[in-house]
Amino acid sequence: MTIPERIGNAIACVLTVLMISSCTYGIRTEPSVSSLSIGGLDNRTREPRLADRLRDALTIELSARGVRVSDGSANDISGTIESLDITPLAERGGAIVKFSVSIRADFQLRLGADGKTVKIAAPPAYMVTFGSDVPLDSLYSMREDAVRRAIVDLAADIAAAVVVSR
Repeated sequence: MTIPERIGNAIACVLTVLMISSCTYGIRTEPSVSSLSIGGLDNRTREPRLADRLRDALTIELSARGVRVSDGSANDISGTIESLDITPLAERGGAIVKFSVSIRADFQLRLGADGKTVKIAAPPAYMVTFGSDVPLDSLYSMREDAVRRAIVDLAADIAAAVVVSR
């Protein structure tokens, strides 16, 4: 075997080892809460059925993270949707063409029969922007989608906090 062949083989071996070592596997830990019930969700906004939409989004997000949502569980999550604000951001030709949807909420997790309460730490607000030069009915549809995305973002953060809570 010549020197160039040996160098080629050595490089191939090194590259193979690097390629194999670069394959990483994530280790999924068990959630700290295996099951919980979704208790009272208080909607203090003027947006109808916002608490119902959040309950549905929370159920999906918690289930995706391995937490079983069931009534009568020893663990319980409850909270309040404090505000939902839609704020104009940009204007063109006398018409508002970009808005933001901001949602604020506070949640608590009650753990076990002894009732230890943990406040769910979440960002102070969830903001999603929407808008363009479209007719009003399309803009309303965009608004609904932005509210839905803000709720899903909120639910994802709450579910993530529940999974890591101790």
